[in-house]
Amino acid sequence: MQELEQLSLKEREKLFTYLRIYVTHTSSSLDGATITLAQTKELLTTKCVNNMSAKHEQLIILGFAKAYDLIIKRAVKTKLPLDAKFLKLIHNTIYQEALNKTPDMISNHIGEFKVLDENMLDLGVEVPVSEMIHEDINDLFKKTSCSTMSLVNIFKFHVELKEIKPFTCGNIQVAMLVMLYQSIQNNIVPILITPDKYRAYLKAVENNKTIYVFLDECTKNSMKLI
Repeated sequence: MQELEQLSLKEREKLFTYLRIYVTHTSSSLDGATITLAQTKELLTTKCVNNMSAKHEQLIILGFAKAYDLIIKRAVKTKLPLDAKFLKLIHNTIYQEALNKTPDMISNHIGEFKVLDENMLDLGVEVPVSEMIHEDINDLFKKTSCSTMSLVNIFKFHVELKEIKPFTCGNIQVAMLVMLYQSIQNNIVPILITPDKYRAYLKAVENNKTIYVFLDECTKNSMKLI
């Protein structure tokens, strides 16, 4: 684990600048987007949607970068803990512009926890899940409300949040930003999970024995950006 306070101000600024590009690309890739790292860099620099890939993908990427900026600002300037309201704000920030401009490609339930179980809905059965999701999220928050978190605990929180699947889309992206937020609040250099580490990511999610090696490698990825 690498402490943020051990970095100079210039090093932290450089780290967060590069992480904005790389975390945005990784999160969108894990969520199924086809845009490349080079295209992500160009898009975040110009902020102009073009023909490089699907329009809704580009809008989501721009929304994610906007949410990233929100996360950095709030994590650095405040000590406010996470809550359901903030999770919904993150999700809304990622998807709102894409919903406005490409409504046919985006779920209408943006910035809100999903209402029905999607798996049961495919079978023609409506099973309400909103109340259960709120309970699961609140239980998850209670585990970390009164303690300093280690990098391992932050990663496990990320995994649990992702597995709850509170939203109809973008659960990996929200969980990635939450991991970033908690890392900064706990004076930890945020890890960088690159797309080529996806298999290692899955192994770490499924097997506690591989978490430490995986997190060490991802911390080194972040430090290489400085």
